[in-house]
Amino acid sequence: GAASFGAMTCQLTVRVFGPAVFTLLMMSRQVMSMLLSVLIYQHTISIASCLSLLFVAVLLIASSARRVHVDNTSSTDGGSEQLAVPETGKP
Repeated sequence: GAASFGAMTCQLTVRVFGPAVFTLLMMSRQVMSMLLSVLIYQHTISIASCLSLLFVAVLLIASSARRVHVDNTSSTDGGSEQLAVPETGKP
């Protein structure tokens, strides 16, 4: 039931948007869970944990942005695929 639907949506998200976006989504879910835990149950989170979370988030966002930039610059060549023509050795 619900577990198989969750697994299917995870797989679809990775196929459509890539693993970096999926990781950002799952990390966002964990951050929201941590914030609710702090607000509702008054749990404490250390500064080191917050800084580590921020570091990972920035790293993932930078990686995704770089990948999008590379994909955009490679697709600006007009979209024409060039086929390799074998050399015959003749002038």
